[in-house]
Amino acid sequence: MRASQTWPSSRWPVPRGNVSRQIFSIEGLTILRSAHLYLIAVLLTLGVLVGCGTAGGTGGGVVGFDPIAATPTVTSFVLSPKTSTLNAAQTVQFSLTATLSNGQIVNGASLATFVSSNSNLVTVAAGGLATGELPGTATITATIGGISDTATVTVNPFTDRLFVSNLTGNTVTVFDPAANGDVTPLGSYAGNNTKLSAPSQITVSGQELFVSNGNGSVTVFNLHARGNVAPKRTISGALTGLTDARGVAILNNEIYVSNFAPATISVFNINANGNVAPLRTIAGGNTLLSGPRNLSIFNNVVFAASSANNRVLGFPVLTNGDVAPTTNIGADANPDITTLAVPVGMLVTANEIFTDTAGSVLAFAPGATGNVAPIRTITGAATNVGDPRGMFLFNNLLFQSNFTNNNVNVFNRLDTGNVAPQRTIIGANTQMNGPACVFIAPSVI
Repeated sequence: MRASQTWPSSRWPVPRGNVSRQIFSIEGLTILRSAHLYLIAVLLTLGVLVGCGTAGGTGGGVVGFDPIAATPTVTSFVLSPKTSTLNAAQTVQFSLTATLSNGQIVNGASLATFVSSNSNLVTVAAGGLATGELPGTATITATIGGISDTATVTVNPFTDRLFVSNLTGNTVTVFDPAANGDVTPLGSYAGNNTKLSAPSQITVSGQELFVSNGNGSVTVFNLHARGNVAPKRTISGALTGLTDARGVAILNNEIYVSNFAPATISVFNINANGNVAPLRTIAGGNTLLSGPRNLSIFNNVVFAASSANNRVLGFPVLTNGDVAPTTNIGADANPDITTLAVPVGMLVTANEIFTDTAGSVLAFAPGATGNVAPIRTITGAATNVGDPRGMFLFNNLLFQSNFTNNNVNVFNRLDTGNVAPQRTIIGANTQMNGPACVFIAPSVI
């Protein structure tokens, strides 16, 4: 048959009735076909089987197509880095080099399940971001299907760190306790995210740093965090009764917070967060509290430097309400031999009660009360004590901060008189700006 040949209409049976016909050219042949026959031809040309129960798969499938076989799978992978060494609060991001069944190489971290052998030491999140928590070594296992690979993460041992709150700078700077001179801090808490506002006294419990703030809040940080970090918890709001928090101390999972005005000492649960009412509050005329600043707890007594009436006051830790103090160092009449004048710092040990006055550091005998003279006084030009604000005893050394001098002095515990400090942290590199308090934590990176 020639390519241009057309079958006579008499050779093609025509059904009765109104039936549409179309002309198609297939390999040069012009064929007159009914619409139904054309549809069957197209389906056969595409290799599609119409109907249910067809061989080779379910009805409607394309012959020879296996969607499962067409999806590449992970045949092997390597987790890296194999070993990591971190400080607490530092992180490492694992990558996972995976080989697929089609030979392609991809980062398969998002496909894997990650598990830490000891989440107290190292935690690991989805996607392979591991965080150091406590000193020790943990194994990280990544798994895809039945395939696994491992890596180890070691968290460095803790060391001693000196924390300094900077009331004017709204920061907390961190030093080696052996620091001397114009040294750069090892790190700091600084920036808007920290919510630090005129930070005053600081203290440590477990692996958390607690900071009292002049804006009426207590901010709680991971002890190993640095930089512009948000606090883990913040105690603030009308229910707290805090408007100008100055002192903070911790005992038996409770936080003691002094408020400058109105003069109170409020007690919160150590895990308190947000606008919460205190568990107990020491307040009222009988307490004699007036402008309370720093706090110290010793032998189940909370001591406060009551700056506006020049007293050191002590209350049993379970005190609640308008209760008279059990310790009251201060003068009710002249002559005043206590020499107290606007005391701010407060530190009580088994051997002495430390506080301060303008240009001097005072030590009273343990158990002292009433109009009594200090047993030692560090004072004079050689001491480099200007406007003392905070103090902390560590390894028989007294660390003492000075607000206007922007320095931290280190004395022997028994120093007295016009004696030079053993060393002084001071200078532009220290980044100290109105240091208000010092605290040394023995379990910090």
